Amino acid sequence: MPLRKIPNIGGMTETTLNAMGFKTCVDLMDRASDLLIAFNERMYKFLISCGLGLGVTKHTEDEMLDEQKGISVSETFRPLKLKIQFK
Repeated sequence: MPLRKIPNIGGMTETTLNAMGFKTCVDLMDRASDLLIAFNERMYKFLISCGLGLGVTKHTEDEMLDEQKGISVSETFRPLKLKIQFK
């Protein structure tokens, strides 16, 4: 199965894996040691489970809150205006 069809593998992950030579789930299992070197433990476990054909069986709140992916580009902050008076 192509990697892009696996749930939770988006465009950037697919691009990274394709650049490393991974195209299908079979490639994930054949070169598992390369995945271990290139990715953190959590991503490695996810990719290996995909290669084995195992899906996510449960979600917990702790997993969802573990790491933030990023801040949206549209999120802005008001500039700080500090009045400093020297005496």
